[in-house]
Amino acid sequence: MPQLNQIPVHGIVWLHGPLYLVYKWLAGIQGQTDSDKKTFGFIDHQIHQALWRLVHRRRPRKSTAWREKKYFRSQGARDWIFTARNPNKDSKSTYMDLFLMSSVAIRRHTKIRVEATPYVPAYTEYFKKRQRYLKL
Repeated sequence: MPQLNQIPVHGIVWLHGPLYLVYKWLAGIQGQTDSDKKTFGFIDHQIHQALWRLVHRRRPRKSTAWREKKYFRSQGARDWIFTARNPNKDSKSTYMDLFLMSSVAIRRHTKIRVEATPYVPAYTEYFKKRQRYLKL
């Protein structure tokens, strides 16, 4: 992330916020391994460490508490949310938060019933229900 030294914080969040390619990658590998949750948590941790190093490189003389207050926030049960604050005219701020990989819901692959076949009318409801599930 050294190339991000001069980009404003909202630019970093915007660049890494959608993470379109990573999100597509997550959707592609989802359910293929038994340790998806660990993998996503590890990726989140690595991104957090890189951002913390970037913040430290940008403001080397500021204290840890100042950096935490300036670049991170808490909301609910989540602490250390890398964020960009957008002040509004009515003195209320909106926040652009960094996307968390571990927030992606993990859906496991369900195997098809052995006895089910699409040619038997008794299983038409089963296949309709399965098709709806696969579209999610």
